[in-house]
Amino acid sequence: MRQTILDLAVLGQLVPQDSGTPRPPSRDGFETLPTGWKRVVLENMLSEDSRNGYSRKPDDAVDGVPILRKSAGTVRDDLVVAEEEFKLIGGVSAREREQYTLCPGDLVACRFNGNLDFVGRISLFTGYLHEAPLYPDKLIRLRVRKEIALPTLIRWFGASSLIRSAIRNLCATTVGNWGISATDMKTVTFPVPPVTEQRRIVAKIDELMAVCDELELALTAAQTDRTRFL
Repeated sequence: MRQTILDLAVLGQLVPQDSGTPRPPSRDGFETLPTGWKRVVLENMLSEDSRNGYSRKPDDAVDGVPILRKSAGTVRDDLVVAEEEFKLIGGVSAREREQYTLCPGDLVACRFNGNLDFVGRISLFTGYLHEAPLYPDKLIRLRVRKEIALPTLIRWFGASSLIRSAIRNLCATTVGNWGISATDMKTVTFPVPPVTEQRRIVAKIDELMAVCDELELALTAAQTDRTRFL
């Protein structure tokens, strides 16, 4: 259900189009999208160049600053960065902290992983722990220009079958691990609706994902009850 929701959203079929002026579909390359939508290369949506993370390994310094684990970008099903997944690292200069600190609204993409499904997976940093962690070199930071695209929209669209297929085609394997470069990641093209429609799409996705969560909990509870009965 979750995948179907995202696949409909990325093609403009999840919410009704703006009323008033009819918006027939138009051909743009290999996909049919509603009129008013554009195809935008990720690089053209960024406010700054994409950047790989901090390369030094954590040392668990008592007075260190938090640095996220690689898993922080992939462990949550809701595509939010898991801020609890961190270690500590000392000796980080003020300049390095400025370069590699995440801010709410930043996106991170997994650069290197043994699981192909995780490579290029985009997650949103929300800052819910009110910390300012560094991000490691296994993650790529993407800062999106909000006047072009809402970060949370790119986070959801990035998990659609359409975008995941494009990302997988850019991945390469070495010694049993899969990877994607920041340069290649920037070449992925996203369907981008007008910002007002982006907000409606994100609201509908959030609403339907909450329904999926409730259904999943109900199914789990039912399975537990069946197990107890047996």
